[in-house]
Amino acid sequence: MRSVIVFRCVLTTVLCAVFASAHAVVAQTAPEASRSELSREDKWREDLKYLAVELPKRHKNLFFKITREQFDREIARIAESVPKFSDAEIRLALWRLTAMIGDAHTRIQYGREKVYPLGLYQFSDGVFVAATTEEHKAALGARLVKIGKTDIEQAKKIVRSIIPVENESWFKQQFPNYLNDPEILYLLKILPSTGEGEFTLKDRNGKLFVVKLRAVSTKEEIKLIRPFDASPGKPPLYLQNADQYYWREYLAGSKTLYLNYRRCANMPSQPFSKFAEAMLKFMDENSVERMVIDLRLNGGGNSAIFDPFIAALSKRQDVNQSGKLFVLIGRGTFSSAYLNALRLKRDTKAILIGEPTGQRPNAYGEVKTMTLPHSKLLVQYSTKYFKTMDGDPPTLTPDILVERSSWDYASGRDPVLERALNYKR
Repeated sequence: MRSVIVFRCVLTTVLCAVFASAHAVVAQTAPEASRSELSREDKWREDLKYLAVELPKRHKNLFFKITREQFDREIARIAESVPKFSDAEIRLALWRLTAMIGDAHTRIQYGREKVYPLGLYQFSDGVFVAATTEEHKAALGARLVKIGKTDIEQAKKIVRSIIPVENESWFKQQFPNYLNDPEILYLLKILPSTGEGEFTLKDRNGKLFVVKLRAVSTKEEIKLIRPFDASPGKPPLYLQNADQYYWREYLAGSKTLYLNYRRCANMPSQPFSKFAEAMLKFMDENSVERMVIDLRLNGGGNSAIFDPFIAALSKRQDVNQSGKLFVLIGRGTFSSAYLNALRLKRDTKAILIGEPTGQRPNAYGEVKTMTLPHSKLLVQYSTKYFKTMDGDPPTLTPDILVERSSWDYASGRDPVLERALNYKR
């Protein structure tokens, strides 16, 4: 016990020393003086002090995975490094801090000013180029082997340290977004600069080749192409109508009503309640023998929006039968979308098909935000704990596991939907 007390005293002393200069400047500044007169270092230290005080106070339970001592020690380490760190390096340290917390909903604002024009995705057979520009179309469908001199598996391990995740499914969903970020790759020493990036790929014949990509501004309109975009190809259903929160299509050949629910929010053009009312009417007036609800790309929002529709479905004898109602889930099913999937599983006779969810069943959520005073970085934090299952499973697992390969994607196939359409009781 005494060693713990001594450690806390030492840590408190360190924190006080680190923030001393910032306190001194504030104390000595005349009332009429502008806060903008604070030095860059003092502004960052004030932000760190604000974070150290406010985040533990506002979060439902910040120290469920790391200790208060670990949190304070990391804050002190960042504060001590402010004079020698660039602003980008400080942001990186803050991302690493929030990743340590272990709550996927609690994070420091992450935005990108530049990007390499390369869309990556982790398929069952590796990390592949899912989209790129016409200029680099030879890379489309190739497997990523190395970034700079770092092989892909090592690169994944390196970026893991700055991504707030709670399970492997959410990590799979998130890490590709970091591997085409020039600043991240440079800060993590995966690439030697933020300019041109060198990516080693392997084509379908097993031949290695290198593409050199120029970082482009995210404000530029970059036209990316995918394997199935060229005529007469057509994107699979789940990738269509990307600008809509929800939409439906009737597949007459199998008498299936397909609902893509991509965001737990109301579209300004049509609230979900009106959309659902029209959909239920369609089901009354047409021969619908099967229904498929696709939640694979739904990252959450307000779960209550979908609840009345689930209640209505549970009372329908036409589709609420085993083998007639299917819910597609995956690594992108997160937060409120997970809650919708779970309720469909419990309140209806739906069969879940796809991959494990990105959301952990028992986890923190109900997000609120605060802004750091000087850097204006947005801090997202959880205010509620959700316990939805007994024990502590890492995911909601599907009844039928179906993973997509790079070949499926390249050919425009959707084996998850196909499994639902071809289901035999």
